[in-house]
Amino acid sequence: MSIDQITRGHVIANCLEGRCTVQQAALRLNLSRRRVQQLKKAFKEKGLAAMLHGNSQRPSAKKTSKEIEQRLLALRSDPALSKSNFCIFMNSN
Repeated sequence: MSIDQITRGHVIANCLEGRCTVQQAALRLNLSRRRVQQLKKAFKEKGLAAMLHGNSQRPSAKKTSKEIEQRLLALRSDPALSKSNFCIFMNSN
């Protein structure tokens, strides 16, 4: 969990405890009042885990598979192709 997520959790917890208003929390976190209300509801249900983004624990869909990575490394080490520019292969999406 990042510092920003922990800070967000503390501000939302303070808001739930009545130490600050939704407006003050929104200004502090640079969020809309509606988003602060959504975070308050999620924090009540899930606690600090609600501050994590839903995709943060998933691997990227664009990640190159290990198989393709190994094939590229094998091609790169091939003496016949040693003078080729492999940047085009590594940066393609």
